[in-house]
Amino acid sequence: MKRPSWSFKEVRDTNAPLAVVATRLKDAGALKAWHPRLAGAPLEIVREEDARLVLRYAWSPGPGLIEEGELEATGQGDRTLLAHRARFKGWLVLPLMGWWRLRSHRMWERFVEAL
Repeated sequence: MKRPSWSFKEVRDTNAPLAVVATRLKDAGALKAWHPRLAGAPLEIVREEDARLVLRYAWSPGPGLIEEGELEATGQGDRTLLAHRARFKGWLVLPLMGWWRLRSHRMWERFVEAL
């Protein structure tokens, strides 16, 4: 039998400049202030361009669990689009997916408040 998996995506935008957003996203030490669930995740820069930054992570938040995801910031005129895509795999996904969703709620809002 295949392992259960669950994925979700959150998209928001802000009027903060992409340069400010990118600097804050790359700061692994500040990660726990706006996304406590990802506090232990190692971030890897996948793409860094003038108008786009993509960070990827893969880690195991618990035994038998895997979380893979991307944090993306894209400049669109005077706005910056923020996207978080995550995929969880493992048998504990079923009882934990609601908790993870609650922990991710208002993630981007907390990020913008911390800028």
